[in-house]
Amino acid sequence: MKQLSILLICALFLGSCSSYQSFSGAVAGGSLGGMFGSAIGGIIGGHRGADAGTAIGVLAGAAIGSQAAKGKSERTTPSTPYDYGRNDDLEYGRIERPSNTAYQWQNLEVSDIRFFDTNDNRALDAGEQAYIEMNIYNNGNVPLYDLVPTIKSDNKRIRISPSAIIAKIEPGRGVLYRAAVIATDRLRSGNAVFSVFIGNNATPLKQFRVHTKKR
Repeated sequence: MKQLSILLICALFLGSCSSYQSFSGAVAGGSLGGMFGSAIGGIIGGHRGADAGTAIGVLAGAAIGSQAAKGKSERTTPSTPYDYGRNDDLEYGRIERPSNTAYQWQNLEVSDIRFFDTNDNRALDAGEQAYIEMNIYNNGNVPLYDLVPTIKSDNKRIRISPSAIIAKIEPGRGVLYRAAVIATDRLRSGNAVFSVFIGNNATPLKQFRVHTKKR
């Protein structure tokens, strides 16, 4: 055992270990090399063969263990890491869109309103889900951008899906807009008034009624 320790120290100096990982690798490699070398040497040449095998195994194992640890350290700590998020050729800008004037808002038209219910009784029943479809036209001569239709009801027991943004409507063209409508279980029989607004306009572009029925 004393001889093995001396050989390990010699192997460390010969391998010029410069880090803790190299030191650990050399010790582990030297110990394993010594054991294997002793066993093989003993089989071939008896006691002296075991001593010779131990010496050779220690030196070879320490050298291999040191280099393996050194190589692992170099692979896990690259000297010049690459910044994947960097792009020197990339420029940033802002999308510029003309704002809609008050006069242009007047060119919008809501028409062809359709109501679709589950049981096809032409009424919104308590607990039922339905859809409202409509066409929104731009009757002006310039495009309109970022339109936000909003549908409201005067009945607090009716829920309407959130508004969707219409990115653009060309002059003389229209888009199909759909909204989901859900009635709570406490809905009563009567009529519900729906109003369609565009943007921040206080005046609705269209109003219509839908019959309601309780359970």
